[in-house]
Amino acid sequence: MKRTLLFVLTLSGLSAVSTNIIKEYHYVSDSKTWADAQSYCRENFDDLATINNEDENVKLMSVSQSTTGNAWIGLYDNFETWKWALGDTDINNEFSYWKTDNPNVNHAPESCTVMEKSGRWNDIQCFSQRHAVCYHEPGHTKYILVRTLMTWHEAVAFCRSKYTDIASVRNLSENNQISPLLSGNTWIGLHRKTWPYWSDKSPNIFTKWATDHPHEARFKLKFQSEADLNDPAVQQQILEQLHAKLEKHGVADFKLRWTQTDGLTFHKEKKTKE
Repeated sequence: MKRTLLFVLTLSGLSAVSTNIIKEYHYVSDSKTWADAQSYCRENFDDLATINNEDENVKLMSVSQSTTGNAWIGLYDNFETWKWALGDTDINNEFSYWKTDNPNVNHAPESCTVMEKSGRWNDIQCFSQRHAVCYHEPGHTKYILVRTLMTWHEAVAFCRSKYTDIASVRNLSENNQISPLLSGNTWIGLHRKTWPYWSDKSPNIFTKWATDHPHEARFKLKFQSEADLNDPAVQQQILEQLHAKLEKHGVADFKLRWTQTDGLTFHKEKKTKE
């Protein structure tokens, strides 16, 4: 994927007696992938643009007033930054037991982890409802299965309120202690922070996402109904029911809307002759 513009960051105002950093943004009219844009900026300037506050965002936008279209900046998502909720520096982050084709980088919102009954790990969306495995340091039983459906963040809060924390897995031995407790996909403490850094390695402390970003999910639905599904009133009722169902399962801060092709939201399937 390419964008026709990119924003470049240069730094000035640095001296032995001053730590003030003055950022200058430059617009480069060139078509590049994000990785190529990053290399170009580092070779010819300092880096792709970093934006830490609203003032810097306004300053960057002023550079592009005479341009149209999208432009690369330095913010990126890192699918390799997995860590354990326990935050223990002694935890072996080199040990992993992922299921084949996981973690799935093609599904960006999947940033929390369940352990399957087989013991393998699978990344899924954090607002999914699953049982959880808690870790209890002083107890005779080290791992406790909680048979209450919760989101990942709810599971972390529950384990910390009742026990030590949600389970972390440091090695295969601990993995094998947990898996026999399970009857299905169950939360463990492995997770990742999405969009954590800028290209210059600074942490992401400011965002100003457009509506439906960074992750807009699209679903194709199939209905069996005698109602006119292209009637706006019927579509509104369906959206309200879907909204209520998602909220019931712990999904928050989301919007639902229909998309159309050929002027219609729903299309009748043609029955094939047997």
